[in-house]
Amino acid sequence: MAPDVLEFAKAGHRLLYHGECFHEILRIRRTFPEDVHLEVLSQLGVNNIDTTPTEPLNEWTTDTLVQMRERGAKYGINVEMTHIIGSSGAYSDSATGKIFLKPSDERERQIDLVCNV
Repeated sequence: MAPDVLEFAKAGHRLLYHGECFHEILRIRRTFPEDVHLEVLSQLGVNNIDTTPTEPLNEWTTDTLVQMRERGAKYGINVEMTHIIGSSGAYSDSATGKIFLKPSDERERQIDLVCNV
């Protein structure tokens, strides 16, 4: 196994052996803040990921999403989707939490925010 893959595993990332490839179990991680994460995923044979920008939803722009896709493409990884509304703690999210509640002006504003991303 390549030394950087070993370092990735030592850093607390669990690896699952499947055939002749190693694949990271992306149980918690939804962002890849450093290029080394993408490089290791590529070495492990990962071709597609879903990830989320680190900026709050109301700060996302087309450039944010394009840069995220280009960064993955640098390592042969396709960014297939993003999590607009996270599943854990979705109700308490200040940008989108009201979407799950009864109709209100704030709920409508948050729905518009998500639709305009």
